Amino acid sequence: IYVLPDDALNRVVGFEFHSGIMGSCERSVPEILQQQMTAWFTPRSQAPSKRETIIVLPAMNSAENLGSIIRSAHGLGGGGLILSALSADHLSRRVIRVSMGHALAFPCWRTDDWIGDLQRLRLAGFRLIGIEHHARMKPLASAQRYDRQALIFGNEFAGLDDATLDLMDDIVGIAMHNAVDSLNVAVTAAITLHHFV
Repeated sequence: IYVLPDDALNRVVGFEFHSGIMGSCERSVPEILQQQMTAWFTPRSQAPSKRETIIVLPAMNSAENLGSIIRSAHGLGGGGLILSALSADHLSRRVIRVSMGHALAFPCWRTDDWIGDLQRLRLAGFRLIGIEHHARMKPLASAQRYDRQALIFGNEFAGLDDATLDLMDDIVGIAMHNAVDSLNVAVTAAITLHHFV
């Protein structure tokens, strides 16, 4: 370990090296996350005391988009995130940095059976809402909110595939203008979360 004054370190590396705290930790699934997942998949006999909104990302490849979505979801009141094995690692350095560290505090669950998890969420009372431009699309501005809702966002390039869209209770999208076909998925997620949460 080399310890240098900040100005000397900045001269050595050629830029302001770091403005926060660096650390290392052991990767594990804490008991509190297990409890959270159990709660999501358990039907409720009554409406939750506050709206429950979770995000499902079946194939989010970009660490930057994932980090931005985590930061928005945590800041806007989302309850957690389910990622498939096809998605970027939510504890990668880039995701942690883009999320401004919120990836370390926001409940994120990686699954090998995200289709099964969607079906279990529905059985537990979650409304499955796909965010996609599609023939069944309802405009976001008039989309209904539910006590328990799961927002499903597709891959950055391919969106949600037909098999996933067939599982959705609702498909919601943001109307675009001026020949712009879509927004970046992280921007879409923030706008959508603001509406639903």
